[in-house]
Amino acid sequence: KINHCKLHAFDISPHGPEMLSRFNMSLKTTNDLEMSVQDAEAMNFGDATFDLIIGSSILHHFDCYEKFLKDCRRILKPKGKVLFGEPFAIGYGLGAAALLIAQKQLGTQYKMVDALYKDISFRNKSSRAMLNNLVDKHLFFQSTFIQLANQIGFSSVEFNSPNPPEYYRDHFINELLRERGIVDARLTEEANKIYEIIFDLFDAKSFEHSISPFMDIVLTQ
Repeated sequence: KINHCKLHAFDISPHGPEMLSRFNMSLKTTNDLEMSVQDAEAMNFGDATFDLIIGSSILHHFDCYEKFLKDCRRILKPKGKVLFGEPFAIGYGLGAAALLIAQKQLGTQYKMVDALYKDISFRNKSSRAMLNNLVDKHLFFQSTFIQLANQIGFSSVEFNSPNPPEYYRDHFINELLRERGIVDARLTEEANKIYEIIFDLFDAKSFEHSISPFMDIVLTQ
């Protein structure tokens, strides 16, 4: 559905543009694609260059994502938008807590459940210096982005969940267990019961803030 646009894709590794170039050759498109190898934390674009900037799961890898967002605003045209998909602390934290409580009640113990809870706790509580050596550094809060957007000068910030509330109520715990290779019917049932109680505390208007572990963030210039 995107036609007659000028696109620019870049990566810090040359392998990214190489793979994209091979894929692009298979497309029939009216769009123009430029590619470069550069560091997202030191972008070489001029002011007011782009109408739209898109990044998938990248902000939580940066040591200083605030600096990167300031640079994004600089290279955006007036009324331009920035779109990122990122992990959020509360959503993952509630899921991890439900799993931890469930296994304690059942008297079972899985290292992967303990590791998930400890990882979320460590990333939320630790200083930036302690996170520098991690690949996945940050888990975000809506309040963080609202405050940051105001400080940088974006006119608005929106949060959108890629999934409806029913997905989290019915499938999220199962996904967490599947990702960690845990097959345990009793744990799955107990954790889902606990998570559904937590889920029912939130109405439809607030679930994205409290439940969704991954959200799209839309910042407007």
